[in-house]
Amino acid sequence: MLLNEARKLLIQALEKTHNAREVAENFSVNRGTVYRLKRQLEETGSIETRTYPRGRKSALSREGIRNIEQLLKEKPDITIAEIIDTLQLKACNETVRKAVLKLGYRRKKKSLHASEQEYPRCSRKRKNWSDRISEFKVSNLVFLDESGYNTDMIRRYAYSLGGSGAVDSVPPSKSKNTTILSSIQMDGTLHCTYFFRRNSCRSVQGAPRE
Repeated sequence: MLLNEARKLLIQALEKTHNAREVAENFSVNRGTVYRLKRQLEETGSIETRTYPRGRKSALSREGIRNIEQLLKEKPDITIAEIIDTLQLKACNETVRKAVLKLGYRRKKKSLHASEQEYPRCSRKRKNWSDRISEFKVSNLVFLDESGYNTDMIRRYAYSLGGSGAVDSVPPSKSKNTTILSSIQMDGTLHCTYFFRRNSCRSVQGAPRE
């Protein structure tokens, strides 16, 4: 391929000699190249190398990408399939997914809260509670949390040969549900209460940290 400077010299030589064969021999190209450059100059006014976009043309136009971005802002939990269906895009899931990533969006697990928190009445109550709790000393506050577990250790799935069922035996006694109510204070005092069944519990208390 001739560089742009060589193309200029070739055209200058052709304009002086008007002999395409001689010019082609001097520049080590075929006469077709000389005629092509001459025609390019006449049609475009330039003999510089033409550049063409490489690869396949994107299935998404700039407008399509803008529409995707707007849709993500309006409905963040929308799926790729729903984006394609809503915007009637002629693109595959992978193409749209890459476009979403290029826009800077990442699919994440939602942090949910009750919609009623957004009501003015609830907002006022939350502020009142915050104002009231701020009046107490931090050392007098107790932080509580609850959790539970079941002692059932039986696995519900097992392998078996095709055509036969997966069968196993279980102990006659029922599994137990246990609830744990834990509390902690700023000085490190820890208190846990275990509820095994109705009217049955056990408490454990930890000393403050030094």
